[in-house]
Amino acid sequence: LAGLKLIEQGKLAFDTPVADYIPQLRDPVIVDSLSTTKTTFRPAKNVLIVRHLFNFTSGLCYPQDGGTMSTGGMRLTEWFNMLKGDLPGVPLKFEPGTDCTSDVLGFVIEKASGQTLEQFFKEHIFKALDMESSFYLTPELKERFVDLSWREKDGSLSPWSNQETIIERPPNVCNPLHIQLHLGGVGLYSSMRDYLKLLRHLLKINAGIPVANPILTQESVRSIWVPALPEASEKSINEFFNLFSFDFPYSLQRGTAMAINQKNWPNQRKKGVAFWAGYAGTEHFIDPANGLAVVFGVQILPWGDKEVARTLYPELEQLIYAGLEH
Repeated sequence: LAGLKLIEQGKLAFDTPVADYIPQLRDPVIVDSLSTTKTTFRPAKNVLIVRHLFNFTSGLCYPQDGGTMSTGGMRLTEWFNMLKGDLPGVPLKFEPGTDCTSDVLGFVIEKASGQTLEQFFKEHIFKALDMESSFYLTPELKERFVDLSWREKDGSLSPWSNQETIIERPPNVCNPLHIQLHLGGVGLYSSMRDYLKLLRHLLKINAGIPVANPILTQESVRSIWVPALPEASEKSINEFFNLFSFDFPYSLQRGTAMAINQKNWPNQRKKGVAFWAGYAGTEHFIDPANGLAVVFGVQILPWGDKEVARTLYPELEQLIYAGLEH
């Protein structure tokens, strides 16, 4: 959403090379295989552009072991040097624009705007919607903070005791001098109330309903629902969600900000619903056809808790949609 705001302001363009903002991404390499003895790679042929960051076709990807989540104290150059390791360029999983993983759009937003993500979000999103969200666990937010739980292999839940490496927590997490790097895909402290404010705001703009202090134009908001992935990427985004949460293919796509349902789910969300999920177990969806904005939240790790995703979330959705029929 912040990236779309910069597009509207003329400070960012979809077809601009990402290296214009982040020089470390000028000559990335495609890693064909990883090995402790030999890693094979080749120079990327396609130029990495801003559009690839919006639709998650950059070739950059999150580690699945959580091993680099605690990078808040790093600066941008250090972070990319960590990614490169001994390689001549930042490693990509595939040629930009050909498949689907994740992105680093947040870093580009900071470069294009001249502000940190915290500053840009507050000025252009949080203030307009009277949201209290922050990348810093301030004393006010800490008072209402619900701590994490950990799902054990036997299915039981245990209190959080740093079973997995995550972004730094108190006493340093509320110190702007300590956190040098904002990861746009993780690390924001918010509430379900604030989360829903944002979703309802987008739902109304999409429907053409007047809102106070619109954060985006209707054209920008509607781009969320325009499929932007090539066919190979559709397969990858389906496999990604099946890996962590679900049991059968749902025929997914992705627009400029979220995944998009391409068909109805049985007794649940419908074709045309836009959705995404958060690291600590949040999940949201916007159903423009039925005028629905929904957010679920738990504080459970590891990410993609199957008990929640395969039992709790479906049951809640089924109740919501059953209610629409009566």
